[in-house]
Amino acid sequence: MVNKRIYKQILIIKNYSLSEPGEFQYFNIFLFELGRQKPDIALMFIQKNEKELKPFLEHLVAGIWKSKKQKVAKTIISDWISQGKYLIECAYIFDYVQEIDEQLLKKVFQKSKERKDVQALINIIRSIVKNYPKSKSLKLLFLNSIRELTRNNNASWVNYVWYKDDSIFKTFTKKEFDIVLE
Repeated sequence: MVNKRIYKQILIIKNYSLSEPGEFQYFNIFLFELGRQKPDIALMFIQKNEKELKPFLEHLVAGIWKSKKQKVAKTIISDWISQGKYLIECAYIFDYVQEIDEQLLKKVFQKSKERKDVQALINIIRSIVKNYPKSKSLKLLFLNSIRELTRNNNASWVNYVWYKDDSIFKTFTKKEFDIVLE
């Protein structure tokens, strides 16, 4: 029964590249809830169909993160980071679940820096901003991400910071502002 359901889900996602990602909004919610409520099924889904599920992995893993099997989600993320896979998704998970595992996020940063993965670096900033002020200890990682993006001639990270009322910038020193303005 489960295998038939999984097969049907794979049929649904075959059209993903042909459509707008917003068209899958409810499917994404479904996958998150699947991960949260049935983490073992979501894990099996990922293990058997990882490549096909690439556009949806963050929803499944975020759901597993919010389940009783958070350690499993952290292991998945850690393995992907080690392999240099899905860094964009790994960085975004913390925005999605609205909490941060500092060690994992720092590992995403290191791997993203090595690979010059600009979008993953931007998602690190997004995750820190989303979780600020709960993530005050990550200000240095925020600044290091900005430095790396500057080295890669990318300033699009500002799109994820400017609108936040309780801004991380309120805690910056003059020297830290110089890094941002650079």
